[in-house]
Amino acid sequence: MEDVELSARLKRRGRIRCLGLRVTTSARKWERNGILRTIVLMWALRLLYFVGVDPARLHRWYYGPHRAVSPSRGRGNHSGSLSEGEGRREGGRAS
Repeated sequence: MEDVELSARLKRRGRIRCLGLRVTTSARKWERNGILRTIVLMWALRLLYFVGVDPARLHRWYYGPHRAVSPSRGRGNHSGSLSEGEGRREGGRAS
């Protein structure tokens, strides 16, 4: 969900511009799970993230229970770059 968090922060700072650069990513998940199932999974995870579900749980749902996640990778604690009180706020909660 770091991409969702980054996008939200950038939007708060000002207007977003699209660059004409290309990015190549793997299609394995899309090919393995199918387009509809993958889209539904992505939107469900995004919704659950916004309502405050623990990022470690979302990680398990996305990757499966066999890939470990570091406890320090939780929301608002990605690289120690947030200052006190700068975490996401949803529904009046600071995270």
